[in-house]
Amino acid sequence: MGKKRRFVAEFQINQPENFVAFIANDYFAKEGFKLVDYKGEAVWKRGDGFWVARQYMKVTYAAGGAVRVEAFMRGMFGGEMDLDGVYGWAVKAKMKKEVETLISLLCQQTGTSVQTMADGTTVAAPVVAVHNPVGQANASLALGIIGCSAGWFVPFVGLSLGIVGIISASKGRKSTSKGVATVGMVFSIISIVVAAIAYIVNFIYSYAMFSGMYY
Repeated sequence: MGKKRRFVAEFQINQPENFVAFIANDYFAKEGFKLVDYKGEAVWKRGDGFWVARQYMKVTYAAGGAVRVEAFMRGMFGGEMDLDGVYGWAVKAKMKKEVETLISLLCQQTGTSVQTMADGTTVAAPVVAVHNPVGQANASLALGIIGCSAGWFVPFVGLSLGIVGIISASKGRKSTSKGVATVGMVFSIISIVVAAIAYIVNFIYSYAMFSGMYY
């Protein structure tokens, strides 16, 4: 059995358990995590271990407002890895930022707004900030445009940028910049198509050159 090594953050908030569940569920859904059973634990997982590294996060709430956030990756041999170390540093760095974002959302100071009901009465409604991945939408557009330009000259780059752009766009479409993410998705798909065409053209050209050497 692999050794357990997890990043752990523990802190206090002045919020009920349903607030924590709402913020966490919304955040993980927008970031592409799915709730799974992991060795008897309910954790949020992202990645299949082949295309994307297997990443896990867990949020627990205790009486009195005690919150515990855990994050870890799965190693090649099934062991758990915290967010330190050289192996998988890029994924770990990204997860650290995601943990920081989640913690800031959980620690937010909520306010209230006055809303007028249909009968003319007013009620005070809570104002809660939720995760808004606008950066992913903007990133998908930038990656898609660059991928379209680079794909013809360096197909591998265009293909890679297109794939990352599509992943970013899928998250960005859950933000307030859904339109930008949609355009980014289109450009990212075009980037992959351009890269594929470039691969085919290069193959045909190389085959023709190779064949011509023997005629």
